[in-house]
Amino acid sequence: MSAPFAVTIEDGQVTIWPGGSPIKTNIPVGNNRWEGEVVPLKESRVALLNSLETKKISVVDESGRGHSVDITSGCDSIAAREDGIVLLCSKEVAGGYETKLKIFNRDLGPEYEVKLLEPAIRVTPGSNYDEPPTLIAAGADAVWVSYPSEEARSRGGKRLLVKFSMDGKPSGFTPIEGWILHPAISPNGRLIAFEGHAPCAVPCVVSSLHVIDLESMQQLWSSTYAPPAARQNMSDSLDFEIAFMRWKSDDDLLVLGHTYFRGNGTEGYGDAKDQHWRRSIAPRAQTLSDELLESQEREEVSWLGPGCNDVIRMQSDQTLVISRNGVETRISPARLAVAVERPAECR
Repeated sequence: MSAPFAVTIEDGQVTIWPGGSPIKTNIPVGNNRWEGEVVPLKESRVALLNSLETKKISVVDESGRGHSVDITSGCDSIAAREDGIVLLCSKEVAGGYETKLKIFNRDLGPEYEVKLLEPAIRVTPGSNYDEPPTLIAAGADAVWVSYPSEEARSRGGKRLLVKFSMDGKPSGFTPIEGWILHPAISPNGRLIAFEGHAPCAVPCVVSSLHVIDLESMQQLWSSTYAPPAARQNMSDSLDFEIAFMRWKSDDDLLVLGHTYFRGNGTEGYGDAKDQHWRRSIAPRAQTLSDELLESQEREEVSWLGPGCNDVIRMQSDQTLVISRNGVETRISPARLAVAVERPAECR
């Protein structure tokens, strides 16, 4: 779903940017993705989840005002569904988790709850792994939930993306390499793309791209992402990390990320040499093209307007750069939670 306006989290507080002008909402959401989520909705609204402190879901429009509802502990992930929201709640029980969905309408009125049956491929009781499931996406007739797989013996291990019908029964699954990050659904709602993010030996990170057909659960694209030109240069010492991804059309996925080299054993992580790449992928056609980026092109950008260069840039994990009328302002700690694409005339 396209974002109606940019959303930033600045020192734990939400700021929205309708029309490029900031409105501070005074709604707390954590400075990292583990402490809260921001999800674009229809009709120029966004949903804000704070699962740690205030334990609320809030829905705000371009005015910065809207509805809120209290939630309980263990309700840690949300997804947009038609005009409303789905909230996933988990409670630890012997041998795993008891999990249910709470369905809300557009005004956060509760509609109904669905208990999810435990998938047969869930982590066995003997596994020493206590991570609850996470809601990744929701549709009119199904939801998609991430579970640690039987190989998930430590944080960052493999996951399973499980599809559930709205009566709570699992109907399909597919394996994923690590945490599911940066999920993006195609404009027609049929495909989902995301990063499978898993650590190996320090400072190595395995960052793999997955593109999945949400109906059949078939993986259309699953590979450790590294542009061919970079692979040819130093295939034995190359790592790749995805920065973000965006669908340009139903079969055109844009992925930005960087490669770095681990060195010869005497160099530390900070000595790694970065290269930043843009990859355009047609998952159904199974084609791609790669482009090496200049430094000014490599950061995640959200358009503010009205000028083409009036943008918010995510310069690092904790620093935003606001560029307006040729003037730059840096904000830290902060993050870009929802980005808006530049209009066609600015690309």
